[in-house]
Amino acid sequence: MRLWNETLEPTADRLAELLCRTHLDEQAHRTIVQAGAQAWQLGGIICMRHLHQMVLNKTKQLEVDYLALWWDGIGTWQKPHFSQLVSAGQ
Repeated sequence: MRLWNETLEPTADRLAELLCRTHLDEQAHRTIVQAGAQAWQLGGIICMRHLHQMVLNKTKQLEVDYLALWWDGIGTWQKPHFSQLVSAGQ
């Protein structure tokens, strides 16, 4: 996990920065999807979940988990039910 933390930290920072923007263009979307694919190649679903959690920890103010949506179909990642995507009153 320590190696993943060191390897994924810059990616998590970049994804957090992108997700905090008010508008995401096609390049931002592509960057987010590529990061998910790279995490899959690095360590499969466990690595993707680790990167996902790192980003969520950095973007606590977001109401919708866009990573979960945009990573759907990468490896064995599946988007959760809509109610899990939207934080209820948090």
